[in-house]
Amino acid sequence: MAQAHITVTVDLPQDAGSEPIDALARRLRLLWALDEVRQGRMTRARAAQVVGIGIDAFLQEAAAHGVDAIDYDLEDFREEVGASS
Repeated sequence: MAQAHITVTVDLPQDAGSEPIDALARRLRLLWALDEVRQGRMTRARAAQVVGIGIDAFLQEAAAHGVDAIDYDLEDFREEVGASS
């Protein structure tokens, strides 16, 4: 079953359209997904799926935009490592 989508209309300045519309739409979708990940509202795997790229490619894009591959609180990590010892 295909997932339902929404369409969002964005007004941009005329000179913002130097790239093809479909490329601009992909870039905006990527930036939205990166922000969702950064805010903790979406997993990296789901974001890669939404953007339509593999997880490795998404993690490379994320790194290029300053989004860490792993978002793990240091104290949680210490507790988990301690619990497994």
